[in-house]
Amino acid sequence: MKARGRPFFVAPLIYVLALGVSVFASPDLVVGAIKWVTQVYLLMLALLAFQLFRSLPELKTAIFAFLVAGGLVGMIGALTVLLFPWLGATGVLDAPLHHYGTLKPGPYPRIETTFTHPAMLTNFLGVAIVLLLASRSAGWIGSRHTWLVGPPMIVTAFFALTPGFGGFLLALALFVALAARESGRFGSARLISLAGFALLGLSVLLASATPFGAPGATVLADLPLVGSLFPSVRWLAWNQAIDVFLASPMLGSGLGNGPVEVPFQLPSGVSAVVSDAHNMFLNIAGQSGLVGLAGLVLLIVALVRHGRPFAPASEPAEHIRRALALAVLCALIGQGLVGSFEDARHLWIAFGLMIAAVTTTTDQALARGASLSSRRPSGPAPQPSAW
Repeated sequence: MKARGRPFFVAPLIYVLALGVSVFASPDLVVGAIKWVTQVYLLMLALLAFQLFRSLPELKTAIFAFLVAGGLVGMIGALTVLLFPWLGATGVLDAPLHHYGTLKPGPYPRIETTFTHPAMLTNFLGVAIVLLLASRSAGWIGSRHTWLVGPPMIVTAFFALTPGFGGFLLALALFVALAARESGRFGSARLISLAGFALLGLSVLLASATPFGAPGATVLADLPLVGSLFPSVRWLAWNQAIDVFLASPMLGSGLGNGPVEVPFQLPSGVSAVVSDAHNMFLNIAGQSGLVGLAGLVLLIVALVRHGRPFAPASEPAEHIRRALALAVLCALIGQGLVGSFEDARHLWIAFGLMIAAVTTTTDQALARGASLSSRRPSGPAPQPSAW
């Protein structure tokens, strides 16, 4: 690994080490140690992505691989939506469809495509759609390909029917707002940004309440046209994760030990138990306490500092660097408010690619500076010294 990439991986390393400390708080050290090894594996994915794609052509190859995967997933999802009215949830559509979960079963599709969970599908597509638009801005693909691949991604993310769609829309809105700002439409940029954050807030509100309450459940509110709203399973998981964190604020319940155990009943009548906090910050705080939470915050600060998701971009590497930073930031924070994505492999790979884009941008700037220096007139020759 080049020395120039090492400083960027200090924060991820501290994050992984911080989680390692909480292994000793786990009731089962073997389970905790195994879980920590998976965190080392995720860090290695980021390092490997940086190591393999350190030049602009290599980075372009990696981004295209991301777009091909996202395009295939989007096409499968869009095709599933189109065929669902005729084929229903049986036969050939059984594989790309997901069960309704906490939603009321009905004559509509809920998609997972090639993923095991709709939330992870939406998280992945949130990164892919921003990279698609950035590739268009960088001049790597044309408008025809963008319109061919982009809309199916959006349709698929929507029909995943997960609150993480708010974070998906936030990433999309912020990218469009940045483009509007760079074209001088500052008012439009502000409005689009506010709309993105408003949609994110709405998604969090929708995730916290449900009209399908179990018998005897506490009523949160009675609204006209909607009726009674009850605490959702996410709301219950959030509250229990906070209680676990407050009981062991330094190291939490221990890495690898599910911070919550919330039994609930699906609208279909099936009983289930949630062991994930469905909030990235609470999930880590519940398992690893303040130590792990501090490591996560440091990781996000490093992402913003090095990736500069809101900085201007002109060169292709700068467009890709900004897009990767923006996409990962919205996937972690925006979608992380309603789901736990700290272990998402595509995000760690995207982080490594972002560092590769950062170092590529730096190399290009240094090369331009050296080229300008070589073209400057040398000036008058120095006079010989009297000595």
